Amino acid sequence: MRFSSKFFNDKVTLKKANGEVVENISADVQKNKIFISDGTLLIEEGDFLFRTMSNGATEKYEVIDRGYYEAFAGFESHYQCDVRKATAKEKKLPFNKTVNNYFNAPNSRYNESSTDNSINISLSDANLFDEIKNELKKQDFKENEISLLLNQVDDLEQ
Repeated sequence: MRFSSKFFNDKVTLKKANGEVVENISADVQKNKIFISDGTLLIEEGDFLFRTMSNGATEKYEVIDRGYYEAFAGFESHYQCDVRKATAKEKKLPFNKTVNNYFNAPNSRYNESSTDNSINISLSDANLFDEIKNELKKQDFKENEISLLLNQVDDLEQ
């Protein structure tokens, strides 16, 4: 059974990746699909179909899925190509950036567009609190002040 020509009133040009061009192909161009009744053509994904409209404008479609159908039940072989209109302007979506930072090591830090001037002090040194107490005792503090400071160091050590 031959497809009715009244449904295929568009003319498209096939441009293949290898440079081959086939012109004047009868087709029915729809939003995301182009129907072509000539099953003898070799249309492949990545090929382009061009339609020049009566107002002179040209539309370019990229073949996403060629949709080839063999002859069956009286219908001749044909294409129902899934296409993407390549001449359509793509909508720009707002830029959303998600950053997940996981810190699980001692002295972990995060610097974004900055210089890291931090210093690591290891608290695993068992003599650290003794050294702090000795340094405090060397300073010229009053008896009640040194006693208060030493008690605070003891609290920190706990």
